[in-house]
Amino acid sequence: MSPFISVIIPTYNRWPWVGEAVQSVLAQSYRSFELIVVDDGSTDVTAQEMGKFAGDLRLVRQSRRGVAAARNRGVTLARGKYIAFLDSDDLWLPDKLAIQTAFMGQNLDIEICQTEEVWIRCGVRVNPQS
Repeated sequence: MSPFISVIIPTYNRWPWVGEAVQSVLAQSYRSFELIVVDDGSTDVTAQEMGKFAGDLRLVRQSRRGVAAARNRGVTLARGKYIAFLDSDDLWLPDKLAIQTAFMGQNLDIEICQTEEVWIRCGVRVNPQS
């Protein structure tokens, strides 16, 4: 059965942050997703450490071409109806995919949606004001 959502995480030299990002995806309450991590030529231990998640994600390695090329590579491999991007130094709350999937199911005329970001530095929310 094909996943409903393809989650794509591009990364370059972001270990251990990308490990935390992966864990936040794997902790989702909504389960019909595939996780694709595109390692854009990392020279740190990212590729080796991603091996700990074997079976839970697809790791794709490419020579350094930049974050846009890494995202595009992930999209070419995606099998889901929807694409969800996550930066390698960000985290998702556990119900993020469940909430967005329900929203999209109730609003069939909408083709894209985005959630609010919460920026935290040193334990303090620092979102810029609009």
